[in-house]
Amino acid sequence: MASICVILFLAIASSTAIASELQVPGDRNGDHTVSEDELAAAKEDQKSGKISSDEFMQIELIHDKYPIEVTDSTGSEITVYKPLERIVVFNNQVSEVMQILNATDRIIGISGLVEKRPAHRSGG
Repeated sequence: MASICVILFLAIASSTAIASELQVPGDRNGDHTVSEDELAAAKEDQKSGKISSDEFMQIELIHDKYPIEVTDSTGSEITVYKPLERIVVFNNQVSEVMQILNATDRIIGISGLVEKRPAHRSGG
């Protein structure tokens, strides 16, 4: 299972934004993480109606679970700063994982090596 997770991260790494252009919800100082102070400020924003409860929950998730460091198949270290929104699938194993996770709506590209199945298409 760990190898499938690494493969999944490999497949999505190419669609991850360059860190300098990355916008992480709740990150106010530009370091791509959500500190305790930034989380507290987001909670105040949520209480005052500046952000929704869903937006606060995403910021809290990022604070609690990110960044994540992974190593791809080439040995390169990749840092994921927030939940991934778009994914490019390069092999059938990742495609199957995306189906199991019910996340095919996040697939924006499929390699020619991946069997084309209707479940891979996300509305278009």
